[in-house]
Amino acid sequence: MAELIKTGVEGLDDVLGGGLPDKSLVLVLGETGSHYDTFVRQIFYNHVLEGGKVAYYIVETSSSDVLEDMSVYNWDLTEFMEKGSWVFVNALSPDLQELSELSPSKTPEVKLLLSQTLTTLKRDFLARVKEGRWTALHISHLILRYDFRDVMDTVLYMRMVVRHHSGLHFILLPRGVHEEQKIQALKHLADGVFEFGMQERGREYEGVFTITKLRKVLHKTKTHSFMISNRGLYIERAERIV
Repeated sequence: MAELIKTGVEGLDDVLGGGLPDKSLVLVLGETGSHYDTFVRQIFYNHVLEGGKVAYYIVETSSSDVLEDMSVYNWDLTEFMEKGSWVFVNALSPDLQELSELSPSKTPEVKLLLSQTLTTLKRDFLARVKEGRWTALHISHLILRYDFRDVMDTVLYMRMVVRHHSGLHFILLPRGVHEEQKIQALKHLADGVFEFGMQERGREYEGVFTITKLRKVLHKTKTHSFMISNRGLYIERAERIV
């Protein structure tokens, strides 16, 4: 059995039997408005609170947007950004580099200028992981912009790096944008797959997530409901994976 890392998300660690397996690359998929990105940010915020380090790669969003979204839950990153425990890395494909010069960010971030391939991203990822950082990568724009074989090669490289360094690493991807065949290929490479959505409950909608894959632990596919409070996500009904 793998060593488990506590996420700090209320109810989730009970569901997981103690936490997420160490040295994992987890694919997090979500419908629009399903809080799949909030899920990852909450885990990372809990991590920096405990003295950990994070590299958050932004591609199709901005660091300002991420900070504004996190402020809804009173997750203030100012202190952690100042001391370098939380770093935003803006991975700019060639078509976005000129645009970034026209609209400079007001938030401190590292600019990572990508070329026609993703080699620069691989090198930066390795360096960040060697620093002991947990990482998150929004990958949707890269799938649209680059040859998918290059994207798959990059994810495979990330998985190999993760195998040799402690920590949790996430790939975030919206549902309904990409071909199902590509999503299935990414699922195959990931150590874990969490899928977020919304379902009707009476006259309202509630959040649900399904754990469809999780290596290094014994489990069966489970769908769980979650709620949103001013502190973030919490699992409404926790049933342990066995």
